[in-house]
Amino acid sequence: MMKPHVNKLVSTCVYHLCLLRQLQHYIDVSVMQKLVLAFVLSRLEYCNSILISLLWSAIAPLQRVQNAAAQPGDGPSTM
Repeated sequence: MMKPHVNKLVSTCVYHLCLLRQLQHYIDVSVMQKLVLAFVLSRLEYCNSILISLLWSAIAPLQRVQNAAAQPGDGPSTM
């Protein structure tokens, strides 16, 4: 039931990470961190308490997005 929501969330976050990766050479690291927080991590944190009952297989894609967001230089290509 939550799988479509998780898939859409992952898709949206990967999209934003790809866009931000294209900007990384033009903006400061602190600005990049704020943009990742605003566009990616805030989406992952919003209503995450309802996801706590899901199996690891459903949550794993969200964890991969969070790991990619922690390393914006690597971006979603490592996912």
